Amino acid sequence: MRWIKDLGTVLLVSLATIICVDVTGLIFKDHLQHIFPYYGVPIEEISRGYPMHHFRSDAELGFDINPNFRTSTSIKPREYKEYDVWGNTYGCFDDEWRDDQLADGIYLAGDSFTWGYAEYAKKFGTILQDRSQIPVFACGVSHTGQRHQFIKFNRLYEAGLRPSYVIVNVLSNDLDNDFFFPHTTVIDGYMVENIEYCGEFGSDYFEYSRLSNDNVNVTILLRIYSLTANVITDLSRRFRTPWFTQHNGHSTCKRSIYVGLAKIGAEYSHHAATLENRRVIEDWITHSVNHGYELIFSFIPPKDVNRALSHPYVMDFISQKGGRFESFKAYCERNSIALSELYYQQDGHFNEKGNAVYAEFLLEIIGEF
Repeated sequence: MRWIKDLGTVLLVSLATIICVDVTGLIFKDHLQHIFPYYGVPIEEISRGYPMHHFRSDAELGFDINPNFRTSTSIKPREYKEYDVWGNTYGCFDDEWRDDQLADGIYLAGDSFTWGYAEYAKKFGTILQDRSQIPVFACGVSHTGQRHQFIKFNRLYEAGLRPSYVIVNVLSNDLDNDFFFPHTTVIDGYMVENIEYCGEFGSDYFEYSRLSNDNVNVTILLRIYSLTANVITDLSRRFRTPWFTQHNGHSTCKRSIYVGLAKIGAEYSHHAATLENRRVIEDWITHSVNHGYELIFSFIPPKDVNRALSHPYVMDFISQKGGRFESFKAYCERNSIALSELYYQQDGHFNEKGNAVYAEFLLEIIGEF
């Protein structure tokens, strides 16, 4: 049984070597970060930048807003002032909802545009409520598409929320969110991406990996504290990326879900990558018919309008399924409003003026009823 003893010796020596390398690496981590950018970087610095504990992990959704927790942010966006953010009892960045209001009102679904990027009083949902004098249930969740948004709405509906109107604020990157759903998790209180893709979407060399939430914790810890793990990861990536470099001209491995599905354009109605988005839109339309509320899909153009190539085809699909949509871009064109004035200078979200104008647009939509 000498081979067992020899194997044990090899394992012990290997483990001791790894420990020595990792301990030495931590001592010199500042000098090694130009080679391994994430090595020794605290989890909060490689998160998506939202304040600690604003989100929590969710087994079905991946993540959601943490109920009954208040904090603040000064970097969403960086060019704006610090403002408070919170989750109410229902896990929405909104004031508390009175029980006697739950049988009426307007529900707002959406991503970070609906979530915030402005103080509460300046959000378009708050302005809409002030102007219309109708209860508004603002429940945007950053970094989500319609699949996440519909499941969350369904939960609230089952909990007793019965709005008369549901407005789903649609963005071009919602297709990416729905393709990878469920994605993203929360580690040590911070929102962290758990999808890595390599290559350009649509090419023969596109691939992505999804880490389970249980494994992400270990992976992130190794990424931060283990020099050995960083070396192994870097070497394995160097074996994978020559194909991407050769065929795409550059290496494109990154931790992100945004692969540019909006560029699908006319293929939206039949492309496999948009199947889940089409399914959830149809499911939401069916739900609205069965439960008697008005459902409107409201399309918000991105700051770079060239990123919204799929919007006309998503609109066509909604019409074909008997749904209703509205276009904020068309509203601005009718009213000679310059879209460029509605976004932050260094960020793609609505500034305070953009929120105010969009609230007027929604008020006009509601007024039609």
